[in-house]
Amino acid sequence: RAMHASSPHLMDPLGRLVERVVGVDAGEAQREELKVFALRLLSSRIGAPSTGDDFQLAEAIKRRLAGRREASLGGLRFAELYRRLSQRKGLTNRWAALQLLSSLHDSASDRAAASAGLSAPLVASAKALHGAQALSPEDHGAMPKGLEEVV
Repeated sequence: RAMHASSPHLMDPLGRLVERVVGVDAGEAQREELKVFALRLLSSRIGAPSTGDDFQLAEAIKRRLAGRREASLGGLRFAELYRRLSQRKGLTNRWAALQLLSSLHDSASDRAAASAGLSAPLVASAKALHGAQALSPEDHGAMPKGLEEVV
């Protein structure tokens, strides 16, 4: 459903939200500009698509696991878990479940790296050097391969 700027059902609450965020002191032009920006943001399709193909997502996860050191064990384990997930009768949206688990894994890997004292740019560099693999717990104290020459 498209959002229209002329819809009072949307613009009234959006206007109140903008006023709460920027305060009443902001000029009318600034508030209107922020309302238009907020409407564009709410109308955008940022993020994962709402529906997807669970097979394609599973293949993407397998490719990501293939870049890891323990690729054979991780790939086999994932294949078995995906097979079991595919056989579940009660789960109607396997893609959403896979997407959620993949997102949780990515955010957990980033948080673990951050708690180990690695900055976001360093984590991104390390992932790029390691073929976009997530950092494992045993990697947290070690210097990522390829960065030894830089430091």
